[in-house]
Amino acid sequence: MSNRILLSPLDRPVLIAFLIILQLVKLTIIVSKPNSAGFLMWFYGFSKYPPYSFDNRTVVNIPFPVPYSMLWYSYYWITRYGYWAFNLTTFAIDTALIIVVASNHSQFYTAYISQMSMYFLIVSPQDYLIFLFIILGRIRFFFLPLAILTKLPLIPPITQPAIWNFILTNPYAIHDSLNWARYTMIASAWLVSLVLWSSDRGILTRSRMVNKIFPREFLDFIGRKNESNQRPTRGTARHRDRSRARCHRCHVHFFSVHRAGHVQRSPGARHHRTTDIRSHHPLRCLSSRLPSRQPRVSHKQEISPVQVNTESQR
Repeated sequence: MSNRILLSPLDRPVLIAFLIILQLVKLTIIVSKPNSAGFLMWFYGFSKYPPYSFDNRTVVNIPFPVPYSMLWYSYYWITRYGYWAFNLTTFAIDTALIIVVASNHSQFYTAYISQMSMYFLIVSPQDYLIFLFIILGRIRFFFLPLAILTKLPLIPPITQPAIWNFILTNPYAIHDSLNWARYTMIASAWLVSLVLWSSDRGILTRSRMVNKIFPREFLDFIGRKNESNQRPTRGTARHRDRSRARCHRCHVHFFSVHRAGHVQRSPGARHHRTTDIRSHHPLRCLSSRLPSRQPRVSHKQEISPVQVNTESQR
């Protein structure tokens, strides 16, 4: 209960109002067109040229190809239709992402995704697809390496020396200090998704290295969070108990009760009943249904002297 209050402290109407206001802020910033003229020329002009073409240039006429994967090109083909087509489509995808996250995760994680998506939606739109893969990496680990492969020209692998030389030596990517914040955001989001993926599957708390690095309080908190997430709901618990009762009473169904209370062996254990053994099983109610009978004495049974004296006195 304490973990739920810590991770989701707001009422649902307050959370919905917060998310709506945040999405309206994003839309207002998009309408204001905050990107520079050089970025607009480079980002919305690369679709006019073949992939990895050095004909794509900046405002000051510097060759600036787009050294990403073909998967990246297939997603950003919509930029050929202009600023509004791309940004409104991406904003709709972002809104759908926030709704899905808010419906399935805690409020703290929803706020984290909302803030990170604002950065990649407005400040670094060329990395928004990579951000989506990183978020999906918490659900499927496959998307975490896919995000790295998408960021580089590795889908399919591009072997042109000029492209890799541009990636490693141009002064506008890794070597530009203005891009270090962007790379730090991508790396931080990637590591957070990796940690959450490991935590959701209990890998984080079982690792010896992690037990040495992280404090015990943090690992205990992660363990309690996993237990609360894995706790079954009322419906699932009911179905689980029913299946468990069927499993444990399979040996009882080797026998079936007939009219007079005689117990006979049934053909097999696969003929299960739908009732619960703990309340309505015929064997449980057998004693209450059987009629009371007087003990019978057979002719072959010997009569004791006490019974003979009693009969003679009568």
